[in-house]
Parts: sequence; structure tokens; C-alpha cells
Amino acid sequence: MTESVATTSVGTMPSCVGTEAIARAPMSCTSHDSLDAALSRVGLDRCSLALRPEALALSKLDASDRRILAATLTAQRSPLGLAGSGVAAASALDGAMASSAPVARAIAAASALRDAPLTVCAEVSWYGVARADAPLAQALAEARRAKVDPVEVQGVPLELQRALVPIVRAIVAANGEVEAAHHDVAPALLHAVSTVPSWLLGVRHFEWSASVPVAFESVDVTRITRAAASVALVVESANLAQFAGTPLAALDLATPYGPIVLRGPGADTWNSDAAEAPLLLLDTGGDDTYLAPVAAGTLARRVAIAVDLGGRDTYAYRETRVAADAIGARLPSDGDGRAADGRTLSRAGRQGSGVDGVGILFDLGDGADRYRSLIASQGAAAHGVGVLYDAGGNDTYEAEGFSQGAAAWGIGLLLDASGDDRFTIYQAGQGYGFTKGVGVLVDAAGDDSYVANPGEPTLGGDLLYPSDQLPGPPASPVSANHSFAQGCGAGHRPDWPDAGYPFPGGMGILRDASGRDRYVAGVFAQGTGFVQGLGMLLEGSGDDTYGGLYYAQGAAVHQGIALFADRDGSDRYDVGFPNQGGSLGLANDFAVAVFLDANGDDRFDAAGLSLGAGLANGLAVFANDGGDDVFHASSAAGFGSAQSGDVTGKRTSVATIGVFVKARGSATYIAGDHHVAAGSDVASEGDDPGHGPARSARVDEPAGRIDL
Repeated sequence: MTESVATTSVGTMPSCVGTEAIARAPMSCTSHDSLDAALSRVGLDRCSLALRPEALALSKLDASDRRILAATLTAQRSPLGLAGSGVAAASALDGAMASSAPVARAIAAASALRDAPLTVCAEVSWYGVARADAPLAQALAEARRAKVDPVEVQGVPLELQRALVPIVRAIVAANGEVEAAHHDVAPALLHAVSTVPSWLLGVRHFEWSASVPVAFESVDVTRITRAAASVALVVESANLAQFAGTPLAALDLATPYGPIVLRGPGADTWNSDAAEAPLLLLDTGGDDTYLAPVAAGTLARRVAIAVDLGGRDTYAYRETRVAADAIGARLPSDGDGRAADGRTLSRAGRQGSGVDGVGILFDLGDGADRYRSLIASQGAAAHGVGVLYDAGGNDTYEAEGFSQGAAAWGIGLLLDASGDDRFTIYQAGQGYGFTKGVGVLVDAAGDDSYVANPGEPTLGGDLLYPSDQLPGPPASPVSANHSFAQGCGAGHRPDWPDAGYPFPGGMGILRDASGRDRYVAGVFAQGTGFVQGLGMLLEGSGDDTYGGLYYAQGAAVHQGIALFADRDGSDRYDVGFPNQGGSLGLANDFAVAVFLDANGDDRFDAAGLSLGAGLANGLAVFANDGGDDVFHASSAAGFGSAQSGDVTGKRTSVATIGVFVKARGSATYIAGDHHVAAGSDVASEGDDPGHGPARSARVDEPAGRIDL
């Protein structure tokens, strides 16, 4: 005789989430503004300003590499279209943050940016009927392929059970999708994709084999992305915030995919075996301490979702300090210690980490939370998807490397909805993308601080990831870390750091929509592209302060693409900061750099090769529209300069272009200790003897405008 059991609906399916390819508005060849006036002086217009394929073919890099993102290729053909691309990306990310499904929509937007637009819908079966008396028990039984045990979940309110059923079903389905995404990876090569590639963590030399890149390209990251967006959509549609403060008995519910761990509103310390790697963690509130690596998807735990509904929470790890931790601003070690050069040896992802899997952390309260981890954390992914979403509060984010919106062959997102937040890192984060990766940090509101440890001791820096450009005395006046941060897309040259294996960069975006913000970094930061990577710093409104040591604030090198865009506010660039040049719109070696600042009374302190400087077949544009501004440069040569440098051979036929435009409002120009007449126009079109054509333009039109 079969027992008759009443059933119940477990919710309403959400609307689908998706996005078409994020495209900018069409650009006319001329808008008859101050920028057009500058271009016309050197025989160009908006459409002829480009890096042609025949020119790129002369580079040492393979401009036809299929791993190069479409946005990079588009920017080479239409550099001034970068402005529209930045507006479109910012709009998509802002729209996601303002929606009821910010994580799902941000994942979809990032997928479009990595050339894989998708539409995601929940499966009808996830919302199918379940036992009325124990719906969560039925979902567990389905996952286990076992009989239902209603007693197991009797301490969980029925409304919460009904909300959790589609989430559990979606996570189980996502596990299967992540596993299927690895079907084309040879079993012997799974180890190659099971951890963060060592060179993303500052390792300068490593052992290669020809099979490693093959393994990287064999993971179906788009399939993993679709699974991640589906889970996020279901979690966000469940409106779990309504259960904040709900009393719950502590439950650890076993499944073949990892435990489902439930806790109530007490001040919990997550240190148990069950919380070490949960499939799903839900805490309804309280000031909690997470010492276990929650929300860390790996090859062993393919999907890991954590949801905290309130409190002032601390997300950290079990500390095992070593002597080298005491130097600089280093975080305590976690048991793996540090290398002889001081860099962390940790490889443990946490707090929204997707290393060959999916890891998503939702902190839905408005408390002041603290996030601390060493590597591959706080919205980081390698061959997967990692997301950290924080709904509010004055939060602190600390990491050493490859964190805070960082990705390679995947999507890494750090999404913060509001609050005065502090982000600190050493290298590779705060919006960093390596090959086939899109790493994004979005902060929707608040007065925020972004620090990528600059390395220079007089600035309080710790030289842990020393740069080639500024190794320190006696070779250079200051010491600097390679930051690769704050909107940086970066790859690897075929001759550096080890020969033979080139990797084009991905896309890194830092989007801060509003607030009075502060940025500090060393080398390669604040909207920068390196080796065919594309980096964007997209600032909204507010009076902001920027400090970078080299290759910062819209700088691109080696076919890199850089966009720096500050939409509004009275901003200060490198004022009192020992910038060494190569910033504020610098393009070197077939690179494209576009620097845009609109409105506000700004102050620029610039060293050499800045303010719209092209070098060695680079193409740079600096455009400032509006405000009473002060430009203090180390020399008069920095404004829209073009220097062919040491190019030889066929490259001498390719132009180097530098453009500086100031429109609307007044400007004061100081070169060294001397004022330069305001409003003077300079344009030149000629040859750099022995090295090729150089086109340089500077225009100041107080009554003009810039239409970008």
C-alpha cells in the first residue's frame, strides 16, 4: 500500500536573465568638436584614427591570436569607440546592481564581455511540487536518490523550506553542468586546471609543457557560466532576505555534492568540518566569523554557495603566522607559509572563488563586514566563476593577489552595493583580467578607497612584487610593485617572463558609480592594458584622488588597450604623489590609450610620457571637457606628444600618434617651473628621423566641447 502524501508548490519561476553582446552606439567619423579640430590638424578624423591589421602584423605579438577578446580588436579598429564601450559596460553593470538579480545579471553581462552572450532561465522542474510537510527533505532525497526523511528537517520553517527547494535543485543541476564542462579535458591534464596558474600569483619562472595551454582551452567555461548564472538567478528570486533573523536549529544535511549547512541568528564561528566546503550555507544573521573557506568552488567541490542574511561578519581563515608576515602590510599566513622572496604560498580560494568550479557568496545584510584572504578570493576565478556580493555597510576587503574581481579563463566579480568601503591588495585584482577572463569590481555608492600596495617604502609600501620598470635605487628614483590592478587587462609576452608561450590579456574593469574615492597603485593600474589586454577604470560622480607610479591612469603597452573615464567631479591626479611618467593617456608599442575627464576643476601633476603621449607606434588620446583645470607637467613635451622611439625596419612606416584636447572652461599650464600660455594650439605632422612618422596635436578651446 502506497502512502498518500500531500504536495505543495515551491515558488514562482523567475523571469529569464540574459544580455546581448554589449555594444556601443555607432560613431560618426566627425562630430565637429574640439577633438575633431585636433585630429584634422594632423590629417586624421575619428574613423581614420586606427591601428590597421597590416600595421599590427609588424608587431612581435600575434595579432591574430584567437584568444584575443573582440573588444580589444574593436578598439584597435576604432579607438575613439572605447568611450562608448565604456558607457555601455558601465550601464550594463549599473543596471545589474540596481535590479532584483544583481549577481545573475552581472554574470550575464561579464559573459557578454568575454564574447559569450547568454540567456539563462530557471528549469521548470526546479519549481515542481514537493511534499507539503517536508519540501526540503524531498529535495534532499532527490539529490541523494534515497527515501524522504521528514524528521531530518523538522526544525526548519516550512516557508524557508519551500524557498530552499529550487535552490537545492538548481545547485545539484549545476554540479552536473560543471562536471560536463570538463569532458574534453584529458584526465591526465585535470591537474593543470585544478589550481590557480602560478604565474598569475607573481611567480616569475615556471615549468611549461605544450599540453598545459591545451588543457586551459578545453574547459567549457561558457557552460560553467550558464550554470553559475542559473544558480544565482534562483537564489536571488527566493528573496531569502525575508528570513533574516529566523531562528533555526543548527543543521548539517549531507548530500553527495557536499553538505547543506543551516544556522540561525546567533554569533556563529564557522570552524566545523561541515562548513569546510559546503554545497550550500545559509546563516540567518548574527555577527559571524567564517574561518572555513566558504563559497569556494573547486574541482573537488564543483559548486559552493553561501548566503548570510545579516550582522557584522568576519570572513577570514585559520592563521598560522610566519616571520615574513610581519613585513609591510602583509596578511598572516594560513599554514602554507611564504616563499623565500616573501610571497604567499597559499593556493586556497575563499569568499567567492571559482577555481574550476562555481563559488558565490551573498552577504545580504547591511553590517560592516570584513573580508580577509590571501589568494584567489573575494570574487576570483580561473576556469570557473567566482562572485562576492555585499548588499551594504562600510566594508573592508583585504587580499594579497588575484582577488577582488580577478579572472583568467572565467569570470570573477566583486559587487558592493553601498557603503564607504576599503579595498587593499598587492597584485592582480580590483578588476583584473588575464587570458579569456573578465574580472570586474563594481561599487555602486559610497566614499571608497582602493589601494594596490605601491611598493615604494616612503609611501608605506612593501616591495613584494617588484616591477621591471621601477626596480628602485640606483636604477630608478622609486621602487614599485607590479600592481596589475584597478581596471587592468594583462597578458604574457612570448619572451617574458619565460620564452615560448604567449598569452593575450583578458579584460579588467573597475566601476565606481559615485562617491569621493581614492586610488593608489604602483605599476600597471587604474585603467591599463598590457599585452593585448583591455583595462577600464570607469568612474562616475564625485571628487576623486588618483596616485600611480608608472603606467597608470589610462596607459597601454604591447597591443594593450586602456580606457580611463572619470565622468564628473573635481579630481586630483598624482598631486603630491611621485609619479614617474607613462600615465594619463600613454600608448606604447601598437597600443591604444584613451583618457577622458569630464566636468569639475581638476589638477594634474604629470611626469614624462603623459597627457596623451604616443610612443613606438602607439596611439594615445587625452581629452578633458569642462572645468577650470591646472596641468603641471615636468616639461612642455608631454602634451599630446608623439615619439617613434627606437622602432626600426618596416615599423618605420607606421605612425605614432599623440593627441591632447582641452575644451570648455579655463586651463593653466605649467611646464617645470614656468607657465605656458593657455589656449595655444600645437600640431605637427612629420617624421622622427630614422624612425617613422609622428603625428602630434594639442588643442585648447575654452568655448569648445568634446562629444564622446
